[in-house]
Amino acid sequence: MDDTLELPQDLWDRATFEASINRLVGLLDGIAGDGQIHPQELALLHDWMQAHSARGNRHPYSDIVPVVRQALGDGRLSEQERLDILWLCEQITSEEYFDVMTGGVQRLQAQLSAVLADGVVSDAELQGMRQWLADHSHLRGCWPYDELSSVVSHVLADGRIDAQEQRFLQQAFAVYAAPAGTRGERDAAGDEMPSLASLCTPVIDLQVAGKRCCIVGQSVHYPPALFAARVTALGGTPVPRVAPGTDVVVGAESNPGWRYALFGRELDQALALQRAGEALLIVHEEDFHRAAQALA
Repeated sequence: MDDTLELPQDLWDRATFEASINRLVGLLDGIAGDGQIHPQELALLHDWMQAHSARGNRHPYSDIVPVVRQALGDGRLSEQERLDILWLCEQITSEEYFDVMTGGVQRLQAQLSAVLADGVVSDAELQGMRQWLADHSHLRGCWPYDELSSVVSHVLADGRIDAQEQRFLQQAFAVYAAPAGTRGERDAAGDEMPSLASLCTPVIDLQVAGKRCCIVGQSVHYPPALFAARVTALGGTPVPRVAPGTDVVVGAESNPGWRYALFGRELDQALALQRAGEALLIVHEEDFHRAAQALA
């Protein structure tokens, strides 16, 4: 086994990150100034993305760089894509975002310290660590989540922990349990990430006839035209945007980088309408798909 441990690289500071996001927001605002998107303006966005691409798989850049890259993939930037990026910029510079990510890393490091306390990493503890990592996948890109995931998966691959692996685990856990750089000072131990499923209403007998329906996020089953055709066939009215009185189907495949419960600007709008008392249904795509097949 390779005894080399990967230490945190390219430690970021919050002020530098916020400055880079402010530049991105400024570029997007400037692009919207005359209602047109010129090639020179797109080139500036490409320059911003390239300047941060080396950090694109590390928190917090991993939550914005892939989204910008996807938006620019077709060589243009739609108004909806511009608004989505602006919304995401607002979310990832919020206190809540930094608190949740910092709190998750703090809990992980405390858990590692507790596992190390008796001097032995047991199979049950390692299995528990693998489950914890699976349950907190929003921390991908945050040191030491990715590094720890790799170590745990490698050691568990053969179903046993030999003496060499035991020594390596203790060395790795000791390194990863130590705070790395300044990652925020507020303790958010009570903050948990909502899952996409928890934001949706489970449905068995979905009624589409007479309803207005839209789909948000990245869909596994339904490109926009197919979704519109399916809703129409079931007696409903497909609409392109979230609005009062519109039932919302949430795509099951989240956008790249949107792991911090950032399921999309339009879903955020739908949840806000729900909280304001609007009678609209938010359902998971898989529930809609099963119900639509049953109704067809």
